[in-house]
Amino acid sequence: NTKLALSVAYHYAQAIATKKVSANFSHTRRELSDIMDKENISVLAQPIMDLKSGEIFGWEMLTRGPQNTPYYRPLDLFEFAYQADLLGRLELLVIKKAFQEISERSIREKVFINVTSLSLAQECFYHEMLAYLRLYPGVKPRQVILEITERHSIRDYRVMSEIMAKYRQHGFRFALDDAGA
Repeated sequence: NTKLALSVAYHYAQAIATKKVSANFSHTRRELSDIMDKENISVLAQPIMDLKSGEIFGWEMLTRGPQNTPYYRPLDLFEFAYQADLLGRLELLVIKKAFQEISERSIREKVFINVTSLSLAQECFYHEMLAYLRLYPGVKPRQVILEITERHSIRDYRVMSEIMAKYRQHGFRFALDDAGA
């Protein structure tokens, strides 16, 4: 939509002005797109443990880009993806990889996956999440906790509440990542 296109253009211009994006940005965008086409990211399952009992309470899914590239660190990877208007696509790839990991390891505990409010608000993101559930039937929505990150502010809480209600109808749950920020 027009509002989103203006927002993307504004952030792109801001990134160039503050030198967060180099003059060869189109090359960077192509590299990111290629990484996503090849699904060249890793998702690591980090256990969340009860220190008294030693039992695993849940898993935090951590994302890494290709090693020895500027995209390896998650903060850089997601910032570049946002600036290149590829954030939703990257976050869907993370969801897919996380669901693969949950399935392959037969994880039954809670799983925390970071997601931005921008991606959650996209209708295609919702439909792709449901498609991934069909692709990975071992993943149960009630075990998936979508951790809304602080990277992007929520501008309309009523709309976000409605969006979250759609996900909750399928069993997904939500948490806030770094609520202080």
